[in-house]
Amino acid sequence: MTRTGDELVDLLSRVRVLLDKDAISTLLNKFAYSLDSKDWVDWEECFAEGGTISVPSGTCTAGSSLSAWAQRALSGFAATLHVGTNFDMHFLDHDTATARSKLIAVHVGDSTAPEDHYDLAGIYDWRLVRRHDGWRIQSVLLTRIAYTGVDPRNDAAGTA
Repeated sequence: MTRTGDELVDLLSRVRVLLDKDAISTLLNKFAYSLDSKDWVDWEECFAEGGTISVPSGTCTAGSSLSAWAQRALSGFAATLHVGTNFDMHFLDHDTATARSKLIAVHVGDSTAPEDHYDLAGIYDWRLVRRHDGWRIQSVLLTRIAYTGVDPRNDAAGTA
């Protein structure tokens, strides 16, 4: 079967979208894994210069030490588990995308009592930009939908 030039261009365009979606999924997974493993260098590398994160307990901008902010935000927890699902991505142009995903996050205050945990359910709204070294987070907003348990930091506003 012979393909026309237009068909090949269309095919290459669709492959590029699939590759970009895979790269963004990898980035958003890195965001969660590095947050849970407290790998602050990897976590901060997820953000573009000037990138922002907004969660119910506060907002921070890259360049003002995102990792120090995240460490403070999660300081009362012995362990966390952030599970992202239902990724829905849209490309605004070649170098800009938006995404939405759902979040279930478990926060354990005392590792000797993991049955006592603070849980959060919410929706992430992402804005992503392509840089010379790949996709990065320009902004992320977490909207809390529900929570259960007692936050050991006594923060009724929730956390990441």
